Amino acid sequence: MTNPIKTSRFLKTLVATFIILSLASTPTLSQQAIENGSVQQMSPALEVKPVPYRGNRILFHIRTGIERAVIFPEPVQLARTNPQLLGCTIVVDFDVVGFYPTQSFDRETVRLIGLETGTTYELGVRASPEGLLNPLRLTVSSDN
Repeated sequence: MTNPIKTSRFLKTLVATFIILSLASTPTLSQQAIENGSVQQMSPALEVKPVPYRGNRILFHIRTGIERAVIFPEPVQLARTNPQLLGCTIVVDFDVVGFYPTQSFDRETVRLIGLETGTTYELGVRASPEGLLNPLRLTVSSDN
């Protein structure tokens, strides 16, 4: 007779392994948006625009259908209180945050937390066909 506890653990392990493998092999929403053409990749030839960060909200207007990035002075993560941006995927990769807008939306505040300093960075993000293309690099001086 089989032990139901061992069988249950085996099934849980099998299901967890399947989920992890399927997530690893499934393209992210941002990859899917680029692959299906709903969002174009940001041109590597674009000049990065430096923006001083002094604790105030940074206004960030993105062009619908074009990837745009913000480079932070430290690694960041999304705050838990962020709104869901309809029609826009946000991808955090260490100190770079990519926005992948598939439709226009009104300004929403997106908060990111610095993993080294605990700083809360606020971006006022909106998307439209007239949005800008250049990636931003937030800079922090020791005078701030």
